[in-house]
Amino acid sequence: GSGIVFRKEAKYVPRRAAWELPDLPGGLPDVYKDVKTVQEFFKELPSFKVKSFVGKNGTGSLTRKAFLNKLEKLFEERSSTYILYFAGHGSSEGGALCVEDGNVTFEEILSVWEAHQEKQLQTTRRRQFFVMIADSCFSGALIEKLKQVPKNKREGLNVAIQAACRHNETSNGGVFTEVFVEKQKNPSVQFKWQQMFKEYCDGIDCEECGSFYNEKCRNCRHIRREHDLPASKNDIQHPTYYCTWRADQHQIGSHTILFYKRQGPVEGIS
Repeated sequence: GSGIVFRKEAKYVPRRAAWELPDLPGGLPDVYKDVKTVQEFFKELPSFKVKSFVGKNGTGSLTRKAFLNKLEKLFEERSSTYILYFAGHGSSEGGALCVEDGNVTFEEILSVWEAHQEKQLQTTRRRQFFVMIADSCFSGALIEKLKQVPKNKREGLNVAIQAACRHNETSNGGVFTEVFVEKQKNPSVQFKWQQMFKEYCDGIDCEECGSFYNEKCRNCRHIRREHDLPASKNDIQHPTYYCTWRADQHQIGSHTILFYKRQGPVEGIS
């Protein structure tokens, strides 16, 4: 298999993390840890090639052009499965991936994959797969976009998307990547999401009222806006996935990649 890791330098650092990343005034603090976690996991798998980049010339910037060019080059590698892992900001408009000079949309990513499929069919009938893992806010919207592709076309795409959250949720504190990688190593592991979320949020309770969130407190509302966090510890992200070949896992050589969904009392799901 071939894999690629995108690392996105985002636009701000929450107050509690500023001292940890003094040289990265625009970074999301957990992105760098998440990328390393994913890199180390995939590098341990036999016959798996990992590529990573942070934009042109290693500057930390990642433009739309650089993103799409790197994706095209990934698909030029000889492989049966291609994996794209993205950690960074996601747009509320269709879950698009936020980069230095704009957004990369689902449609643009799919177009690159379809162009590869068409070229590949001219040379070989070998079946190939594309797995996208998005640890970004509103990433569930990418799944909604994939589901909207007409059925007769969708079934031939061989695309799977693992999203860190639903289409109307944010992805908080690198919790998803930690859970996802641990699930790959030990599927029976049970995670206490609220406890993990509480540990991540430790230290950002309101200084004025002492609450995690008090709707009547102006400072609480400001904290929630600044950190883009849910108003309740019970209302936290729900990873989800969709696979066009209707599976909950994918075999790559001797290893099985497991897709992960967290059920919860949201949108009628219990």
